[in-house]
Amino acid sequence: DLARAHGLVACWSVPFHDTAGRVTGTVAIYPDNTRSPLSSQRTAIEAIAQLAAVAVEHRRVDEKFRLFQAAIENLNDVVMITEASPIDVPGPRISFVNPAFERMTGWSLAEAIGRNPRFLQGAETDRAVLDRVRAALDSHVPIRVELLNVDRAGRRYWIEMEISPVRTPEGAVTHFIAIERDVTERRHLEEQLRESQKMEAIGQLAGGIAHDFNNMLTAISGFAELLQVDLRDSSAETREHVLEIQRAASRSADITRKLLAFSRRQMLQPRVVDLNVIVDEMRRLLERVLDESVRQMLHLAPEPVTATVDPGQLEQVLLNLVVNARDAMPGGGTLTIRTAIVALSDEYAAAHVGVVPGNYAMLLVGDTGGGMTPEVRARIFEPFFTTKGDRGGTGLGLSTVIGIVKQSGGHVWVYTEVGHGTTMKVYFPLASEAITPVVPGDVTVEGVRTGTILVVEDEELLRSLIRRMLERAGYTVLAAGDGNSAEALLAAHTGPLDLLLTDMVLPGENGRLVAEAVLRRRPGTPVLYMSGYTEDVIVDHGVLQEGINFLEKPFTQQDLLGWITKILPTP
Repeated sequence: DLARAHGLVACWSVPFHDTAGRVTGTVAIYPDNTRSPLSSQRTAIEAIAQLAAVAVEHRRVDEKFRLFQAAIENLNDVVMITEASPIDVPGPRISFVNPAFERMTGWSLAEAIGRNPRFLQGAETDRAVLDRVRAALDSHVPIRVELLNVDRAGRRYWIEMEISPVRTPEGAVTHFIAIERDVTERRHLEEQLRESQKMEAIGQLAGGIAHDFNNMLTAISGFAELLQVDLRDSSAETREHVLEIQRAASRSADITRKLLAFSRRQMLQPRVVDLNVIVDEMRRLLERVLDESVRQMLHLAPEPVTATVDPGQLEQVLLNLVVNARDAMPGGGTLTIRTAIVALSDEYAAAHVGVVPGNYAMLLVGDTGGGMTPEVRARIFEPFFTTKGDRGGTGLGLSTVIGIVKQSGGHVWVYTEVGHGTTMKVYFPLASEAITPVVPGDVTVEGVRTGTILVVEDEELLRSLIRRMLERAGYTVLAAGDGNSAEALLAAHTGPLDLLLTDMVLPGENGRLVAEAVLRRRPGTPVLYMSGYTEDVIVDHGVLQEGINFLEKPFTQQDLLGWITKILPTP
């Protein structure tokens, strides 16, 4: 009391700080000065040591908390904590979200606190997934789902969400913590991959059908052609019937060509062309295709836009896109055609399956029609899919486009929105070589023909047709159904051999092996290959190998004799 009365009081104090460094309180020690100085000092030292230990531990915990807080606030993924609600309460309430929540959803922390997370979901969110989440929360078990949400601006986005319960030491669930990641881009790429795989499978089926069908079409059209000659003196009605057979075969052949284009198994003859020139040359044709109510706008690049493509197939691509755009505007509108050289970035390539970054020649065709729903957009390249109904259309136009472009090393990307039209962008790798000049080729099939031709074709009906076509033209024909029969015929044949005509797809072997066997016996013999399918040893990705003579099925007598005339000129 005396010491206190005279103000002789010792005091030790330690301040405590919050996470921002502000002093929030002080702990002070007043030792008992009535005891001996030594005892008092010892007591004070012990107290200070204890206080120091508490302060150090407080700083250690505070440091860990600040580190944890910084990590949560800097995460790209959303961290959401909701209060556990009783079974009879319709859903939990948000008690915490990190800054990533606002970046993903557009809603602020203040706007989110206290709300049920379902305010983030829209009409298209899968109710079955929501029911699974609710069942997991009620059962207090972790769950991982993918869910469609809608942000504040109305953008649809997909999240991958993992929810886990937070328990007290006694095991009671007080909260749920959800980690959410935006997987919209990943799902978009997965959908592109699935679409690509589906198109590849359909393409293989279509290519196989077209291969077999082409053999039959060659026989139908070829025999009809021979019959037309035989019936030269028959009635006009009879000749007209034969003509109808030929027309039907021709239309069927066109369908198989489109199927082969879609399946990327058609024969291409690529050369370096300028897209500006192709579009300009087709201007008048396109004007005739369009209705008067459709306005055409051309925007051609000031510099050459070069690509290595088959010019005939490129014209088919442009025509199909224009017809499709026209049909999307039955009440009129504006058709835009644009060419340009564009650079596709690494970011673009990462977001589009199959694209390699680099410079591309772009052909754009856009319309101001009604646009497409996501469901229609997902199917437009499927063969025989059409939305034209009674207005006609085989559903092969866009499937032909995608096949030609893919086989040429390019890509097609569609931008469409209901009520706002559709834009098709076709990208071909930009060619650095000079434009390939066109060499006209006139071949006459008239004249006296002589020579011996060995025909190897396993389809008996087609083999018979080719024999008749060639013999009527004046050639001597040796016909075989496979390589062994061809070698046997050749061994027995003592006269000259002027040409080998062989199918590429034969039982147990291919036409290239047959040709090699024939050339061992008769070196220097010219070879003409024929096939209705390009997946064989004389083509590389649908492009004919240099120096190869190739007759594509189905063909007419005119086609066959024209090719033979190129190889064996008439006297």
